[in-house]
Amino acid sequence: MWTRELLKRNAKEALKRYYWMAFLVCLVTTLLCGGANGMRVTFDVGSDWESIRYFFRSIDWRVLIGMFGGLFSVGVITTLFQIFVGNVLRVGSARFFLESRSIGQAAPIETMLTGFRYEYSKVVLTLFLQKLFITLWSLLFVIPGIVKSYEYRMIPYLLAEDPEITREEAFARSRQLMEGHKMEAFVLDLSFIGWYLLGALCCGIGLYFVTPYVEATYAEFYTALRETTPM
Repeated sequence: MWTRELLKRNAKEALKRYYWMAFLVCLVTTLLCGGANGMRVTFDVGSDWESIRYFFRSIDWRVLIGMFGGLFSVGVITTLFQIFVGNVLRVGSARFFLESRSIGQAAPIETMLTGFRYEYSKVVLTLFLQKLFITLWSLLFVIPGIVKSYEYRMIPYLLAEDPEITREEAFARSRQLMEGHKMEAFVLDLSFIGWYLLGALCCGIGLYFVTPYVEATYAEFYTALRETTPM
């Protein structure tokens, strides 16, 4: 029977054989999929009415509309990039960790492009629907959205392991794998908080070095669920 401690220990042992290749895969995936840091601009106009009136009179609305248009365009481009590239790389990353775990050494770097080579349109649509369903549930209530995010957590791994799996099967199988294990996954997430805090101490750069450990642990988690859950 697997335990959280066993999963993390196995992940550490596996990474001893291919940590730097795993680091490279995670670095590329994070940089391309993580999104850019937003820039926040704060205007100090005071709390009295005259200051507020002065602020609105001083605005060049053409410039403001242009700024909003630019931000909207950047948002659209970022979203499309995430849908058509970022999500696919996520499947490729999962494939890399599963294959590396299986063969006991680093899988070829081109493994992270698996999602682009096999059933690309299905991968894009499946992961788009995954994010969409989680978002819609989150709009209703926060808790159902969190539950759904864990319920669909294994979809990238299922697509990575079996490119022939249908979209419907991926959702159904993920629900089946996570049945009774959502809280365990939640606790597993919490167990990395200390590592994230440690990684954040170096201006956030340390987080890049923590990510391979997290990904390797979740590859172990998926494998444990697959081996113990009846088809």
